[in-house]
Amino acid sequence: MAQVIQESLVQVGQMARELVTGLQKTLSRVLEALEKAAPLAKADTAAIRNAPLSGLPIIDLSPLSAKCNVSIPWWARPVPGVAHWAARRTVDAHLADQLRQSVRLYNAQLRAWLKESILSVVEPYRSQAEVFREQLRRMTAPSAESEATTDADDLLRDLQELERAGIAEVNTVADSEKGPAYASGLAS
Repeated sequence: MAQVIQESLVQVGQMARELVTGLQKTLSRVLEALEKAAPLAKADTAAIRNAPLSGLPIIDLSPLSAKCNVSIPWWARPVPGVAHWAARRTVDAHLADQLRQSVRLYNAQLRAWLKESILSVVEPYRSQAEVFREQLRRMTAPSAESEATTDADDLLRDLQELERAGIAEVNTVADSEKGPAYASGLAS
């Protein structure tokens, strides 16, 4: 019985490892695709692909194995239909609590391993993806050079308007200082 439980827990552990390795492969492919789309930024996919994954938690069923030597009542053997019921009842009576405790302990260890492993893959991805985010931000933001050119053009136009206004004002003042006879002479 302990062997069946151990095989089940090993399968769960293998599925967790496959989840993390699948995540590694997917994130590596995403970075490779981003590198093709934005060739100026270089991605280090090895940081993700070679992220250290520690070994899976050890399955410890020794407390359960010590209690696995339960016997089925003598009367269950002659009646096969009752044997299943008797075996289940005996297991429930002697092993259920220890079985639940062993499985819960392994699940808690496996969750902690999974969380640590996912972080060891996601953190390098985040730092690599930041390079591409920054490049994209720079590509989509208006460039500082074009803004400076636009600002310089606006300033130049303002200066020209001020210059024209200043020249017109100087001419008006000069005409008024020459007097009305000069102004009427221009009119004639």
